Amino acid sequence: MIDFFNALHKRHATKHFNAALTVDEKDIEKIKESVRLSPSSYNLMPCRVIDVQDKEVRHELKTASFNQGQITDASHLFVFCSLNKLSSEYIQRVNHLREEIEGKERDHYKGYVEFLQNMVGKKSQDKLMHWNAKQTYIALGFAMMACASLSIDSCPIEGFDAAKYSQILKLSDKGLTPNVVLAIGYAEDGESLQRSPKVRLDTSDFFLDI
Repeated sequence: MIDFFNALHKRHATKHFNAALTVDEKDIEKIKESVRLSPSSYNLMPCRVIDVQDKEVRHELKTASFNQGQITDASHLFVFCSLNKLSSEYIQRVNHLREEIEGKERDHYKGYVEFLQNMVGKKSQDKLMHWNAKQTYIALGFAMMACASLSIDSCPIEGFDAAKYSQILKLSDKGLTPNVVLAIGYAEDGESLQRSPKVRLDTSDFFLDI
């Protein structure tokens, strides 16, 4: 495992994966754990990840991704999805889990649960979907940094037909909407050797003092 800032500098969006190389499952489990531990608003955890292992399905997804090679050549393919709804029962379930883990009495967070149920219930479906989708990008960032810290290459992909992904992966049946894809594996030697230094604006361009 490499230093955090070293990992930041080494991380690149890999365009060409070596299809012959597979990421060890122990490392995949660490990447999955980074997603599980990622933060979300009110800790409602609306992100779900489809780990697409079936090769035939990957080929179908490639067609729905404008034939980008990473979809089939990467060792692993994670499709980050968001929940289509946050029901009152789901919110209560999450907080019962919190009570259990924290050793609190049942319904210790009853008032907080009612606040969340009311707040979520007032959101339109469009606003809820947008809110939930944003949470998946937080999880994506954690997964990408986990990959980089393990010297594993990755590539986030937004260029795909969401409707076709939903159809191929039967996401509507699961109550999910696809937001972003992460290809995980090892870059071809040629790409690894030819990587240019990162191009970023100066810190002063990112941070504005008021």
